[in-house]
Amino acid sequence: MTIKRLLIGTTCVAAAVLAVDVVMLAGARAAEAQRAPAGDAEVLQTQTLTPQQWAEECLEKAEAYLAEKNYQAAREACAQARAATSDANWIAPAQMVPARSYLQQRNYPAARQEFARLLEMDGLERQLKWEAEALLGAIHLLPRMRTDHPRLFFNAETWPAVKARALTVEQAHFNQMKARVDRIPLEEIRSGDWASPDYGSAQVGVMEAAFVYRVTEDPVVLDKVRRMLRGTVDIFPDRRGSGERAYPSIAWVAALDWVWNDLVPPEREALAEAMLRYAWDRVSECKSQKDGRNWLGVWPHYYVGSMYGFAGIVLLEPATDDVTYARALSLLGIGFKQYQERFASLLQTSGDDGVWQTNIEYDLAEVPNAVFPFLYAWQPATGSEIPRDWSMDVCQNNLTVS
Repeated sequence: MTIKRLLIGTTCVAAAVLAVDVVMLAGARAAEAQRAPAGDAEVLQTQTLTPQQWAEECLEKAEAYLAEKNYQAAREACAQARAATSDANWIAPAQMVPARSYLQQRNYPAARQEFARLLEMDGLERQLKWEAEALLGAIHLLPRMRTDHPRLFFNAETWPAVKARALTVEQAHFNQMKARVDRIPLEEIRSGDWASPDYGSAQVGVMEAAFVYRVTEDPVVLDKVRRMLRGTVDIFPDRRGSGERAYPSIAWVAALDWVWNDLVPPEREALAEAMLRYAWDRVSECKSQKDGRNWLGVWPHYYVGSMYGFAGIVLLEPATDDVTYARALSLLGIGFKQYQERFASLLQTSGDDGVWQTNIEYDLAEVPNAVFPFLYAWQPATGSEIPRDWSMDVCQNNLTVS
């Protein structure tokens, strides 16, 4: 206590002596806290937070653990969140994260069970309920998905017929397409939008180039496709207009799928990772708009949100890590549910006369563009016939579309 002795003897330093004692006591407590178990620190922290704040903090930890693939820690954090409060706004998300953890861990029976428990809860927020149903749908769909490439719009079995048609019935159209690809110099392919060409001009698109490559197997064309893929995916994150269409993203993933087997693994993995990151960012943005017009469950028409299912089809690679695979599977489930609900809505609207749109000029020119690609994608990707629930016959026979 040398510092204290130096101060004793002057009547004006009593406050200073007290301050020294307080500082020394605080230092001793800080040292003790550092030596204390982590659990004691959490107890002290919970005493300064409201139950809702503590639940929120536990959920943030759970998400971090999930990103690190520390599944047990994520579930324990969720259990702490559920124990902290009875508020349904926190209880439901604390049930959703464990379900997602099992999905990410590829323990699908456990994931089904946890999602079912979540969906049995009363008063679920609409987007959380919709997402849980979409992820359950993805688990159901997973065994039907092809794991080889190509699988978007055609597959290994159907490609020979597609190629034969391009070289016979559609020879003139294919020759025009090939000429456009041949005209563009390799050195002029830089960062830019190669996925949405102006079809009234001579501009070429990456989807066309990939198709020409599959028919001709010309290595020069493959180099053009590779540059177009990289140059286009680099600019996708900057596309944020309110009228952003899904077609460029769909064209891009189709091109990647069609040349997948001819790219070296590091290159195709880097391209796939870039597109997955972009698509997942768009999903996250959409999920943040729970009360807006663009929340996750709203039919996106031909805007960017309708590309999720197509991205999921192409990017679902069993050899990828758990986080990547779970995100691709989630995209697949979200996209499948979007179209499933859209078809049900159209059938319900069509009624007995089969009319589901009335603005003929617009509806026949533009609206089907958001619907037909998914119908064309279904059979090559799954090997299954188009579900009868999506058929007009169901509506005309007065069957319920689920």
